[in-house]
Amino acid sequence: MDACDAITRDIVRIILERLSGVEEFDAEGERTRLRGLLEHDYAQSIYRSTAASKRSQRSSVSQLTAKRADAAAELAAKEAEYEIVLEEQRQQERIKALEEEHKKQMAAQTSELERLKVQKDVKAARARFEAYDRELSQIDDVQSIK
Repeated sequence: MDACDAITRDIVRIILERLSGVEEFDAEGERTRLRGLLEHDYAQSIYRSTAASKRSQRSSVSQLTAKRADAAAELAAKEAEYEIVLEEQRQQERIKALEEEHKKQMAAQTSELERLKVQKDVKAARARFEAYDRELSQIDDVQSIK
């Protein structure tokens, strides 16, 4: 007979005694009788393995809970990091747009500066031309008087 059969036989015997008994239920007495089952050598190996299995399950659950908490913290950190990366990309796009706008403005200002230089050269040339023209006109006036 193996340990499981022996334990089953003991439990069935206690149940039958309880069902056939006419005496009033004594919780403490029943608890003592059931604990008496644990004293048998064959019973301890089974009951201890069950308790160890429950402890092992609790340990596994607590390990999984800790791993889940770590995973949640890592997920939150990665989500925050992702949001920061997205914000950095938006900032880089804004900077690029500002740089392009700045280049356009610089090109427009450079073009305006070039136009003003040419305009200055044209005015200077016109002023020289008008000065020479007046001088020639005065010479012609003097010669026509003579």
